[in-house]
Amino acid sequence: LPSDHATGWWMLAGGEIAWVVALGFILAAVEKQERHCRLVSSPEIVKMALRAKTQHGVSLYELSVLGPTLVVFLRQLGCPFCREALADLANQRKQIEAQGTAITLIHMADEAAAHKALKAYGLEDLPRVRDMGQTLYRAFGLPTGKIMQIFDLRSIVRLVPLVAKHGAGRVQGDGLQMPGVFVIFHGEVLKAFRHQSVADRPNYVSLASEQDYPIAS
Repeated sequence: LPSDHATGWWMLAGGEIAWVVALGFILAAVEKQERHCRLVSSPEIVKMALRAKTQHGVSLYELSVLGPTLVVFLRQLGCPFCREALADLANQRKQIEAQGTAITLIHMADEAAAHKALKAYGLEDLPRVRDMGQTLYRAFGLPTGKIMQIFDLRSIVRLVPLVAKHGAGRVQGDGLQMPGVFVIFHGEVLKAFRHQSVADRPNYVSLASEQDYPIAS
């Protein structure tokens, strides 16, 4: 009988553990789905976000009416991958602007730090929006990254040469925030590139290509 009781107890405990594990998977799936829903931006949310103004007092919407605008959401400015992105933008800027596309930057630093960081790449004159609360990042569906998006094999391999080339600084903003690039025109998002890894390196010239732009009415 004691043996039967022990067997029954272990069966009961095993059942409870299995139930808890199953519940954990269900809750994780629900949380993932809810997070996905939160990150899928509606046109209404984006339009509200486009009211945000640059350092010159011009809204993102107004910039998009003037012409196609490449909106680049940066990682925190001390990040080597962010600095690589700034270097790429500096190198590709003439090609991007030659296609009639303007560039606007979104960052999470204070204005003095942003100006200093951008000046190092000759980009301090570009329109920029400070989004320390990451409201715009959320509106455009850019999440805080998971560990494997920040420290995946590709980012680890690329990190050492990037630090040697661009250096690294103190964290200026949310170190887990994922970047992204969008083309907006007349208040609408025409193209989107959401980084799956911090090591992703978008082709800004290709994203800025005018061939897919609709004729504004």
